[in-house]
This record gives sequence, C-alpha cells and structure tokens, in this order.
Amino acid sequence: MKSKSLFSPLRSGLALAGLLVLSLSGCATIVGNNQTTVGIRTVPPGAHLVVTDVRGHRVFHGMAPARVVLPKSTGRYWGGETYRIRISLAGFKSEDVTLKARPNGWYLFGNLVFGGAIGWFAIDPWNGAMYTLHPEALESHARYQKHTLVVTMIEDVPEKLRKRMVKVGQLARD
Repeated sequence: MKSKSLFSPLRSGLALAGLLVLSLSGCATIVGNNQTTVGIRTVPPGAHLVVTDVRGHRVFHGMAPARVVLPKSTGRYWGGETYRIRISLAGFKSEDVTLKARPNGWYLFGNLVFGGAIGWFAIDPWNGAMYTLHPEALESHARYQKHTLVVTMIEDVPEKLRKRMVKVGQLARD
C-alpha cells in the first residue's frame, strides 16, 4: 500500500503559482528596476547641474560630482523618459547633455524565455524596467569661454585628449 504525501498537492500548487507569476510578468519587470542611478562628473569639479525631464520639470539640481536617481519611464505605455542635463560653471561654456531611454536586453530577448507576448506588449511597456538610460554615466570637460592659456600636468589630461596635443616648447633644466 502506497502512502500519499500531504506535501504533493502543496508542491504542485506552489509550482503552478510560480508559473502563473512568470507568465503574467515581463522579463525586464522580473529582473530590472524602474529607476537608475546616473553618475555625473565634471572637470573641473563643482559645476552646477540642472536635470529636467521630457515635460520640462526640474527633477534635480546640485553640484558635480553627483549621483542622480532617475525614473526610466514617464509612466505611460511605452513611455521611455528623456532628460536634459544642463552643466554650467562660471568662466566656462555651458553644456547640455541628453539622456534617452532605450529598450534593454532583458526586454528585447528575455521575454523569449519569460513573459512572451504578455511581457512584450502588456507588462514591460508600463514599467520603466524595460529601459536603460544612455549614456549611463557622464563626464564633462569644461571648455573656456575665451582664449585662455591653461597650464596643467600631463597626468591630469584625459588619455583621449593627449593624442591631439601639440608640443610648443619645453622648459630647460638648470
């Protein structure tokens, strides 16, 4: 005579509930987050930052360097957010940088495994987790407003700018 386990119905019920949750969720919603932290650094530090969303609402103001937490969605169906970051520092040209939400890999490919069509068209488009803000980090090098001679250590010049440098002379040693 076989004895029936009391936990069999419980196990099958839990497994069924788990499958139901996965089928009613989008992949990006399962593994993602609806907001992200964007690092903003300026050279020189201390620039004033103003971040506005697609509707023109100011969502952050402060000084660089900063870490800004931003929602990735407008809250509307397929509403990827766009931000404008205004960077300004006395004596330097102001700069505007745009952050745009783009669909991420979890949304594009993860829904093949989890969520399927429900994930692609019903769940993830309402949730900001399907997006990644680009660029994910920001570094701005201030440009002077007027023609100015700046003396700096070579170690302080970013590697990508060193290639464009032109040697104009050299100090003599005593």
